[in-house]
Amino acid sequence: QRPRDATLLAVLGQLCTQRELWGKASQYLEASLAVQSSRKAHVALALLYEKTGKLELAARHFRASALEPI
Repeated sequence: QRPRDATLLAVLGQLCTQRELWGKASQYLEASLAVQSSRKAHVALALLYEKTGKLELAARHFRASALEPI
C-alpha cells in the first residue's frame, strides 16, 4: 500500500535480514535507498552484503553511509 515509504522499506529490509532472507532484505533496503538515501539504510545494506560475502558492495555502502548527514 505504501511502496514509496523509505522508512517502512528499510524496516522490512531489517526484518528480512533478521530472518536471513538475504535476497528479500537487499531488495527492500535498495528500494528504501531509491526513495530516500539514509545513513541507516546504507549501513544495514553494507552489513548485509558483508555477511553474505559481497565485500565490494559492502564497502560501497559503508562509504555512502559516511557521506550522509547525521
